[in-house]
Formats: sequence, C-alpha cells, structure tokens
Amino acid sequence: MGQRQRQQWHNTTATVVTVVVHVVVGALLFYNLSGGSPPAPTTVEVVSGEAVEAVAMDEARLDAELQRLEDQREAEQRRQDELQQAAREAEEKRRREEARTDALARQQAELSRRVAEETRAEQRRLEELRQQRAKAEQERLQEQKRLERLKREAEEAEAARKAAEERRRKEAARKATEEKRRAEAAREAAEERRQAEAARKAAEEKRRQAELARKAAEEAEERRRQAEVARLAAARDQALRDLVGRHGLVIRRHIERNWLLPPGSPRDLITILSITLSPRGEVARVDVTRSSGDSNFDRFAVAAVRRASPLPMPDDPEVAARFRAFNFRFNPGG
Repeated sequence: MGQRQRQQWHNTTATVVTVVVHVVVGALLFYNLSGGSPPAPTTVEVVSGEAVEAVAMDEARLDAELQRLEDQREAEQRRQDELQQAAREAEEKRRREEARTDALARQQAELSRRVAEETRAEQRRLEELRQQRAKAEQERLQEQKRLERLKREAEEAEAARKAAEERRRKEAARKATEEKRRAEAAREAAEERRQAEAARKAAEEKRRQAELARKAAEEAEERRRQAEVARLAAARDQALRDLVGRHGLVIRRHIERNWLLPPGSPRDLITILSITLSPRGEVARVDVTRSSGDSNFDRFAVAAVRRASPLPMPDDPEVAARFRAFNFRFNPGG
C-alpha cells in the first residue's frame, strides 16, 4: 500500500473513531439529563490491523475526553441538585428551570441530529474516498495532461504577452508621434489665433479710430450746422426785427393820419397803448398801459387808434404774429 493510500486509510479510521466518540458523548449527555444509569460501553470491532493501530493512537485522547465528560456529568449532577433545591424554594425558579431543562432536551435532540448528519456525511466522504482511489490514476494522467496543456497555454500566453507588449510599444510610439503632431498643430493654431486676434484688434483699433474720426467730423459738422443755424436764426431774428420795425412805421403813419390833437393840448405828451388786432388787422382792443398824465390826451390816443382800424397787416405770417398784440408809443409831437 502506497504512502498516500496509507495516509487516507489512517484519516478514515480517525474519522470513524471521532464518530464513535460523538455517539458516546451524546449518550452521556442524555444520561446526565435523564438521571438514569450510564450506558453500557460501546464495543467497536476493528477488523483491520491498521484500524486497531489508529484506535490505539487515539486512546489517550478518548480517555481524556471520557474524563472530561465524567467531569461534566458530575458538574451537571451538582447543577441539577442546585436546580432542584431552587425549585423547592421558589415556584418561579422551578418554572424557569423546567424551561431550561426543556431547552437542554432540545439541545440534546439537536446534538443527536447533528451527530446523525455528521455520520451520514462521513459515510458519504468514505464513499467519495473509495471513488477517488478508483480514479486516482486517471486523475494523475489527467493532471499530467492538464499540466502539459497549462505549459503550452503559458507558452502561448507568454508569446501573446510579448506580441501584445510589442503592439503596446508601437501604439505608444504612434500615440507619442500623434500627440507631438497634435501639440505642434495646437501651437500653430494658437499662433494663428494670436495673429488673427492681433489682426482683429488692429482692425478693431482702426475701426475705432475711424469711428472716432467720423464722430469728430460729425460733431464738427454738427457744431458747424448749429453755428449756421444760430447764424441763420440770428439773421432771421434781425431780419424779422427789421421787418417788424419797418411795419411798425407803416402802422404809425397809418394811425397818424387819423389823430387830431385837442385844442390847447401840449405836444410833448406821451402815452403807451396796448393794442390787440384780429388776423385781418381790425382793432379788437386798446388799453392805456402808461398814461401821459392827461386823461383827455389818453382818450384822444385811444380814439385815433380805433379810427385807424383796420390797421395794415404784413404779408409775412411771422411778422403778422408780432402785431396781433403789441405796444404802441403815442407821441404826436415827437
């Protein structure tokens, strides 16, 4: 028997012994809980000499386990005595201990179930070991083939890795070249943008200067136009004043043809009249705004203006508007 098979047989024997120990432990626990007599020792019949050797090797551990279980049994007995004493002292404690005893019983049932499950699992493992021994040679051959295949795969993977590394190196070189080209293109584009921006700013400055010149020319033209307008307005005002002055003489001569001084009136008297005319020159109203000091002279002046109605109106509407309401200095002797 080979070394590997011998080791597997020892492991199997140790497993059987462990299962037996679990059964003994379960029986002792059940005895401790039920208060009965300890179960009869379990006899394990070993056919193979190698199995007996494995049992002998585990005897010391079994004795230690049995001593530990006996100690546990005695401790449990003492604890049961204490629980019974506590139950006599208090009904409430009795109910709690009964519940704890039920829990221990459930634990024993759970332990028995687990032992049974472990036993079945161990049996299945033994069966699997027998099947593994039958397949050991086949697995060895398969492992050898697998190792050879893995070696080929490793060699192929190494070749693929080297090829991939070479591709990565070439790709990195290509990317570096492409990055350099993009960087150069970016620098050229930035320079073009800078030059374009400079040209734009220069053109913008040129337009700004042109706009300033245009605005300055427009402002100069506007000042010239305003000056011209002011000059024309001043000329127009002067012309209008001249026309008003000439037409005022026309009205004065027209009124002078209609005044006759009262006998004995001084010729150096002066009165100022406010005259309002209609659009056709008819006298609508005459008021004395500054009296001469002689009421007869003032009435004579008002009557002379009314006799002269309608007064001659100028053709120029702006001049005519000046004579719709005006002051007249009545001074026959002046």
